[in-house]
Amino acid sequence: MNQMEIFKNPEFGSIRTFEQDGKVLFCGKDVAQALGYRRPADAIAAHCKGVCVLPTPSNGGIQQMKFIPEGDVYRLIVHSKLPSAERFERWVFDEVLPSIRQHG
Repeated sequence: MNQMEIFKNPEFGSIRTFEQDGKVLFCGKDVAQALGYRRPADAIAAHCKGVCVLPTPSNGGIQQMKFIPEGDVYRLIVHSKLPSAERFERWVFDEVLPSIRQHG
């Protein structure tokens, strides 16, 4: 893939992904917001272990955004208090990841 791919879901919004060295990375802020964390940066700091910062295009230009590997997506899901976390997990692991692996 080696470029950003955005996955959209009516319930969870947009999730930016990037493949680096054969590993799929997810925008931590997007994942944390989709899972209902009030302070995404705090959730990422508390629960994520493999954070990397990548230059990311946004409406305001290029920003340095934190991206997380699959394991950290699991960690954020497990710590989410929202009932929708299970639906988010199903969407990411049944639709998003297979699509990336098929087309990446």
